[in-house]
Amino acid sequence: MDPIAIHENYIHRDSISSGESGQFNRPELTRLAAQKSQVSLVSNSLVLARPPESTSGVTFVCSQPDNASMAASMEASISGTIFSDSEAAFNSLPESQPTIDLGFRPQKADMNDNEDAFFVQDKHFFILSVAGKPIYSMHGSDEILTVHAGIIQTIVSYFEFNPDGETEQLRTFTSGGEKKTRFCFLNKTPIILMAISSLDETELQMNQQLDFLYNFLLTILSKPHIDKVFRKRDNFDLRKLLGKADIACLDSICNDLANFNNPGLIIGGLECLRMRKSVRRRIENVLLAEKSENLLYALLVAPGGRLITVLRPRRHTLHTSDLQLLFSMIFNTNTFRSTPEGNEAQQLASNEEFWVPVCFPKFNPNGFLYSFIQFVDLKDEKLMYLHDLNMSALEQDGNPDSSKITVILVSAYKDSFFEMRKIASSIIKSLKLNRTIYRDLFKAVVGTQGANGETGASSGKVDPVEIPAPLVQHFVFKSKKHTQFVFSRLAHQREPDENMRGQLMMLYAQLHSRFSGASRITGSQQDSDFLDESHFINLVRWKHHNDNLVGFLITTTNYELYLLTNGGIMDKKVLLRSCKNIIKWCKKNQDRLFISGGAVF
Repeated sequence: MDPIAIHENYIHRDSISSGESGQFNRPELTRLAAQKSQVSLVSNSLVLARPPESTSGVTFVCSQPDNASMAASMEASISGTIFSDSEAAFNSLPESQPTIDLGFRPQKADMNDNEDAFFVQDKHFFILSVAGKPIYSMHGSDEILTVHAGIIQTIVSYFEFNPDGETEQLRTFTSGGEKKTRFCFLNKTPIILMAISSLDETELQMNQQLDFLYNFLLTILSKPHIDKVFRKRDNFDLRKLLGKADIACLDSICNDLANFNNPGLIIGGLECLRMRKSVRRRIENVLLAEKSENLLYALLVAPGGRLITVLRPRRHTLHTSDLQLLFSMIFNTNTFRSTPEGNEAQQLASNEEFWVPVCFPKFNPNGFLYSFIQFVDLKDEKLMYLHDLNMSALEQDGNPDSSKITVILVSAYKDSFFEMRKIASSIIKSLKLNRTIYRDLFKAVVGTQGANGETGASSGKVDPVEIPAPLVQHFVFKSKKHTQFVFSRLAHQREPDENMRGQLMMLYAQLHSRFSGASRITGSQQDSDFLDESHFINLVRWKHHNDNLVGFLITTTNYELYLLTNGGIMDKKVLLRSCKNIIKWCKKNQDRLFISGGAVF
């Protein structure tokens, strides 16, 4: 990965007035203008607006150096362009946007037996037994894993026992020069997990990732079963219990963790599908009409693991991490995919039904629940004709899974498959034949309906331009009350691809980690107005070659707001007003953005 210069700053709301911008001579202005040279389109780059040139500037001084940044290069100051008025800043956003490439390159799990290729990877995950028996590695062949499993087991054992007879756990250590490499351990006897990262991640972040991997093992095997096999033989090879689908899912999960493609794990929440409250209530009534003694939970999930709604018993709810594990198992493996005739690419099998035992570690790590899973494709020609929807959506190319919603029914009884299938059939029929529900689901998942017969972008995600939020290119708003978040589109863009999404979350993960221990904003009872007071905004600026971005994190007791803005524009009044607009908009539309309780019985 190419170097990225990261600049840390705290910008005070009232610390910079228009008169403090400083005097810049002509050569300095020429140098600033030259830094905004256009760059060519790169497929996995981040698309952001490039501002026009301005005639004034300001320098923010770095408040505290940090030599553990992802690029190793630190500068003492940053410069940005100030517009004289908010209208000029807002009108500066071009309709077509060039590309800013911050050097993010995705990683993929492999079984390469080349040691040179193994050691150059920025991220590793290892799973082994306390006896040093290898279980899983993200990179490398079985031979490489066997060697390193023994080394890892030796290191953990060496630090476990003190001369005084007491025991302690090795958690983390770092090595390297300018580019630090962090080693993180999680001892869950009889399982040991280790992660290695050169991506400037914190111990907390890496521990969360290892815990997620461990919980996945519990999801497919359960804790009593794991403990039982190791009690019988402490050098048991757990790989005998893991099928190809399980290894493939571990690969996919590790890919997501290494490439920052799991926003929920980074931010700590679930993403929900944006839709009208009245329509969500209708869907919940459909689920309530099908409740049964053997039905424990029912979930409707949109593409990308976005929750539509949930049916649950009173005083019981599934933990966020349990749902993240379930969605990873469903959407990250080929278990639920098939290859249609005449098509080489695999896609979610919308014509099949699945019955899968799943252990939910936070709900009950000692037993299994049973999940009925079925996919429903909203791009159905007969249904679209029945509900007067534009047929142009059928002609659009793209990911065939982007129009499929998932019905998940969870039961405690393994012999209730046929009952769950009957309930699912009734739910799907109601969703398809109810005109209001189907049309709203179609608009939120597939695309809005234009008067000219065209199908536009789906309404399930918000564009910063809609709010409006000038200067903001992308944002994530998390409601701590709901443990759910809003993941916006890039301004003026459609859904980002996997690489672009990973680059966004890499920036948010760095922003989150750098200020997780810093003093945060304490919101008053009027959280939407807290920016009127003297508070600080946490800021990080990333620079790669001639391109740069600025990221902000605002945290109160009720919410977290992450946002990215172009590094060339720094009008504090416009930017702070955009922050307030986003907060007010999310609060005003929280019934559309978040699920308060779901359907409760």
